[in-house]
Amino acid sequence: RLRKEVFAAASVILALLFAGYFVFRGHAPQSLAGTPKAEREKIAYDVNPGTNKATLMLDNGSSILLDEADNGILTEQGGAAVIKSGEQLNYQSGEHNPGQIAYTTIITPRGGQYTVELSDGTKVWLNAASSIRFPASFPAKERVVEVTGEVYFEVAPLVKTGTRDKVPFIVKINTASGSGGEVEVLGTHFNVMASEDEPGLETTLLEGAVKFIKSGNSVMLKPGEQLQLAGEEQLKVVSGVDLSEVVAWKNGYFDFKGLDFETIARQLARCYGVGVIYS
Repeated sequence: RLRKEVFAAASVILALLFAGYFVFRGHAPQSLAGTPKAEREKIAYDVNPGTNKATLMLDNGSSILLDEADNGILTEQGGAAVIKSGEQLNYQSGEHNPGQIAYTTIITPRGGQYTVELSDGTKVWLNAASSIRFPASFPAKERVVEVTGEVYFEVAPLVKTGTRDKVPFIVKINTASGSGGEVEVLGTHFNVMASEDEPGLETTLLEGAVKFIKSGNSVMLKPGEQLQLAGEEQLKVVSGVDLSEVVAWKNGYFDFKGLDFETIARQLARCYGVGVIYS
């Protein structure tokens, strides 16, 4: 596995696509200091790797560029303090007013990614060109969020006050053509891939159990299984999925094993914020 910055130039991106399966995000191991000047001048258009950047959209219509914001409390919304800590956003609940639910949306651009911890302790990783919409503080009886693009969840188990009943966590998947279904969980790790430029939708379970619901049809998933939605009603469950491949992006890697060139090109375009033209 090589660091993603090995693909720093667009021309090098295309050339090295066929050189290996795995590419690692990070810093190029060698500088250009020892490269002859004539060779350095040939690198006309360097393409920087993706960075931690996103836009925070508040319920009142205002927005905050998270990569430019200082650490600390950015705002208070819906009974929660919104705190930036390094390259992560945290929602810390205070006193919740059930009559006032304030929604927040976090949007990553092409060439960006971001991490957020919701008020219930659930951790969320957003890949490039993705979004999540959620209440700043969840109501007592339910936890519902909406996503686009590719998002990884580590859902925190939550029990209703004074009972043993767990509060379900529901992820509604939005696609360009409308609803992509929803995932219902109680506490688990899973990945949702519903990028608009991909031909299908995938939900992959790493730990726990989830139920995928679409147009009245439902499928239970076990760890290592992936739900694939290729059409409006075509639900397919694949077992024995390579989980490290599915969450490679979340851990800072590309994993191109077994992928065709078109799929690789789409991943690079999203993560680097560039256009890849091929014939």
